This record gives sequence, C-alpha cells and structure tokens, in this order.
Amino acid sequence: MEEKTFYPFPELETERLMLREVCPDDAESMFETFGNKEAMEYYGMHVHETVEDTNQLIERMQTNLEAGKSIRWAIVDKKSGKCIGTCGFHRLDEHKKRGEVGYEINPSLWRKGYMKEALHAIIYYGFEGFGFHRIEGIVLGNNEPSKQLLRKLNFTHEGSLTDRYYFRDRFWDEHYFGLINPNGGVK
Repeated sequence: MEEKTFYPFPELETERLMLREVCPDDAESMFETFGNKEAMEYYGMHVHETVEDTNQLIERMQTNLEAGKSIRWAIVDKKSGKCIGTCGFHRLDEHKKRGEVGYEINPSLWRKGYMKEALHAIIYYGFEGFGFHRIEGIVLGNNEPSKQLLRKLNFTHEGSLTDRYYFRDRFWDEHYFGLINPNGGVK
C-alpha cells in the first residue's frame, strides 16, 4: 500500500487557533464563508447555495488529501471551538518541493489577524515539516487585502498576468507572489 503523503495529519497550534484536518462536522461553519457572496468574490469558486455544496467541497478536500494532491487545515478558534475558515497548500509539484497557498475566513473576522496567524503557522510547517523550497500565492483581480496579507508574510510580488483567468463571465488578472525557504527546504 502506498504511504499517504500527509499522514499523520499535522495538527498545528498558535496563540488563538488550532489548525486540524477539515471534517464533515465543519460544513455548517464553512458554509457561512462559502455561501457568502462577498467572501467568494475573488475565490474563483461559485458561491455555495446549500450546506450540501459545502459537504461536497469537504469530500473533495479529503479525497485530495488522501491522494497527496493537497492539504487543507480547518482554522478553529480556541475560545469558541468553531471552525472560522480553512487554509492549506495545493498545486504541489511532482516532488512536493513547492506548493500554492490558499485560504479563506469568515467575513465577520476579516482584518483581525486570524488569517495572518494561521498562514504563518502553515508556512513555517511547509518549509520545516514538508521541506518546501518555495511557496506561491495567486491573487485574483483587485483583492488588495489578500495582496497585503501576503506582503506582511514576506511574499514578494513577482508579476501579474492580465486577463489570465476566466470566471463568472469575465476575465480576471492574476497576481503572482512567491516566498523562498530561507533554509533551502530540500530534505
């Protein structure tokens, strides 16, 4: 049997957050974000109409995790015990030395530092635990808060591609960010 890439699942802890594997019990909480039009504006995914849409997303996350294609953490607020968002890595290269970071959080918690705290933890783990050499971020359109977040985490804006992504009957610019492991990252 093939060894699973991301098992045991790496649980991470920060001052305010617990980062753990996404599970079906998170669907209701995640729907608050994935069912929110404003939160999904730059996400590149259609707004979820029902909790069942979110359940299907969780199933895809679990399938991709088991296949070693991506890893997604549930971001859990320690005080409330509630899943407030997710973050993780996808588009891994063949040798798993590079991944693209993805993230979303409940809009009621925007600009409170939760996502920066969560991403700091997974970026560190990506470099030290997985041995990534490079982590990338792609930001759609004019999503200035996401661009600012990546810059605060020391990502460098490496360029933009005009009208690169077609979604919701329009073209979107893609802005590319990169972060190189200061320790090399190759295991």
